[in-house]
Amino acid sequence: MLRNRLPDDAAEYPDPVFGIDLRSSLEDLQPGQAEFLKNCYYDGGVRKRAGAVAVNSLRYSLYRGCGGTKVYPNDATPFRLIAYGTALASVTDAGTLATLTTGLTSDRDTRFQTWTLTDATYVCNGADPLAYVDNITQVYASVTGTNIPPSPTQAVPFLDRLFVLQDGIVLTSDPRTDIVFASTSSIWAAYKPVGSAGGVKAMHLHSVTGQQGDPLAQLLLFKQASVSALTGTDLGDDVTAASMPQGYDGQVTLIAHRIGTNSPRSIVTAPGIGTFWVTQDLNVAWLPFSQVTPLLIGDALYSRRTDIYGLNHANNTQLDKIWMVYHDRKLKLCFPVGSDAFPSVQYWLDVRKLQGVSPTPEQKLEVSWSGPHQGQTPSHVWVEAEGGDTDVLYGVEGAPSLGAYLYRLNESGISYDTRGVATTSIVSDEGSHYHTFGAPGFLKYLLRLRIDAGGQLEHTRLEVRDLHGQTTGLTLQLLQADGTVFSTNRYGNGINYGTGKRYGQIARNNLAWVDIESQIATASIGDALQLRIYHATGTFVLNRVLPQVQVLKQEQVS
Repeated sequence: MLRNRLPDDAAEYPDPVFGIDLRSSLEDLQPGQAEFLKNCYYDGGVRKRAGAVAVNSLRYSLYRGCGGTKVYPNDATPFRLIAYGTALASVTDAGTLATLTTGLTSDRDTRFQTWTLTDATYVCNGADPLAYVDNITQVYASVTGTNIPPSPTQAVPFLDRLFVLQDGIVLTSDPRTDIVFASTSSIWAAYKPVGSAGGVKAMHLHSVTGQQGDPLAQLLLFKQASVSALTGTDLGDDVTAASMPQGYDGQVTLIAHRIGTNSPRSIVTAPGIGTFWVTQDLNVAWLPFSQVTPLLIGDALYSRRTDIYGLNHANNTQLDKIWMVYHDRKLKLCFPVGSDAFPSVQYWLDVRKLQGVSPTPEQKLEVSWSGPHQGQTPSHVWVEAEGGDTDVLYGVEGAPSLGAYLYRLNESGISYDTRGVATTSIVSDEGSHYHTFGAPGFLKYLLRLRIDAGGQLEHTRLEVRDLHGQTTGLTLQLLQADGTVFSTNRYGNGINYGTGKRYGQIARNNLAWVDIESQIATASIGDALQLRIYHATGTFVLNRVLPQVQVLKQEQVS
C-alpha cells in the first residue's frame, strides 16, 4: 500500500443527499451537498431526470398554451381541458381536440377549478365573466345570476360555497350555489384582508384532506406582502344582505407579514406536509399543517454565480408566470429568466426530507433541492392522478413562437426533451462538493476512480477540479475493467440479452474505472478536489464513487 494512501471507504465521495447550495461559497459546501445537479437529482443514486414527449404532432394554434387540467366528474368519464388563443377544448390522450368555445379573450392565462357539489369546472381568466364547463355534458356556458363576477381570476370551493377573486376582493356565494354572489361593496361578505397594501392576488385551500369539509381547513388569502387565513363555520345564508347575519363567525386572521407572493400559480399543497409558494422577494415559503407560521426553505436557490441561474435571476416582469406543482414526491418549481416571458428553469425539492422536520438555520441541510433542470418550457402544468391515472404530469407549451403543444412531462424511460416537434437529448451534469479527504491544506494525488453506475456509460465524461484552479478537463472516460470502452449493443429496440444485460431494458449497474494517469499527461493533484460527471445521451444513474487518493503530507498548499 502506498504511503498516505487513503482507504477507499475513507476517500468515498458521499451521495448528494442534501442537494445543492447555490448560495454558499464553494469551500463551504458540505459532504452530502453538490455544487450543481443539472438535469439530475438524488433518489437512491444520482439519476438523470426523465424527458418530455408531445401529445400532438401539429400545434393546435399559433398561440402558447394558456392553461389546462384533468376533470374527474362524479358520474361520468374523466376528460382533459386546455386553453389557447381564444379557444377552450377537450383533448384525448391521443391528442384529438374537441373545441368547446372560441369566444374567450385571446391569450389569457386561464385557471380551472372543479366543484363536486355542482359537478362543474369553473373557468377564470381575469377578462371574461365567470363561466363553467358542465362535467357531464362537457358544454361550456357563462354563469348567470346575481352579482356574477365580470372578470374573475380564480374560483375556489371552501366550506359549502364558491369563493371567487374579483379585482383583488374575495367574494363568496350563497351556500351550495354558484348563481348568487356578494357584491364587491359588501361590508361583511366581500373580504379585503389587511396586513399589507394592495388587493388579494390569490386564494388557496390549506387543508390536510384537501376537502372543503375538512374542519381544520383554511382559505389562505395572499397579498403581495402578507398572507391571511379565512376560517369559520357559518358565513351567512344570504350574502346579498346589507348587514351581517346573526350567528356569523367568519374570521380573517393575519398569519404572515412581509411574506406574500407575486406568483399566484406557485401556490401548491403537498399532501400531509403543507402549502408552499414563491414569496415576493423570491424565496420559497412553506406553511406546515402542524404550524401557524411559514418557514423559508429556498435560501439554497439564491445564486451568486453568472453561469447558474438561481431563483433570484427570475424575470421580475414575469413573476406571474412562475409555477410550482407537486409530482412524484417532489415539489417542482419553474420560472422565467433573463428576458424569457415563459418558464424555462426548474428546481426540484424532495419533500420526503420535510416530513417530520421543521428546518431551522441549523437544519438547512435537510432541505434537498436539485437543479437547474433546463430543456422544457411549459407555461401551465397539472397532475393527473385520479380515476385510474397514475400520477402523470402534463403541460402546455409556454413559448408563443412554438404555439400550443400538449406534453407529457417527466415521462419514464424518455431521455430527451420535446419542444414543438424538435427533440433534444437531456444532458446531465453533476458537480460534487470539494473533498479535502480529511487533510485540508495538503495536496492530494488522485490516482484512480472506481465508479458504480448504470445506463449508457459510453456517453459519460468526467473532470477533476481543484478548488484552487487545477483541472483535468472534461476528457476522462469511464472504462471497463479490461480498459475497453463501454458500448450499448442493441437487439431490436432493446439491449443485448445474454451478456449480463436485460433484454429490452436499460443495462444493469456496471463497475467502471478511471485510471487518470493513463488518460491524461499531467497528474491530478490539488487541495480540495471536485468530481464533475457529465452524461450526454441516453439513460444514466450514478450510485457510488470510490477514489484512490494519496495525501502528500510534505506538500502543503501554496
